[in-house]
Amino acid sequence: MNLLLAVMLSWIPPMEREDGSRLELDEIQEYKVYINDSPTFTIPGTETQYDLGDNVVDGVRLRLTTFDIDGRESALSQEVIINRTPTPPIIQCN
Repeated sequence: MNLLLAVMLSWIPPMEREDGSRLELDEIQEYKVYINDSPTFTIPGTETQYDLGDNVVDGVRLRLTTFDIDGRESALSQEVIINRTPTPPIIQCN
């Protein structure tokens, strides 16, 4: 069986800037997506998910940064490594 598994990237918007000051949702300009450590594309600040579709290969590393309305970029988010290979079920036989 050949399954194509789409990848949906989702996140929770940050509530503060790197300096600890409060960051309101309407102050988020955009998110920058880094693929394998390279800035690749941006997503509007009003979004909290992005459909990467089924064109992403296993092993790709994704990270995000947040840009506020003043152009300040956050530190990189935690890294997510894409693994679209389904885990087979474990069957126990007695």
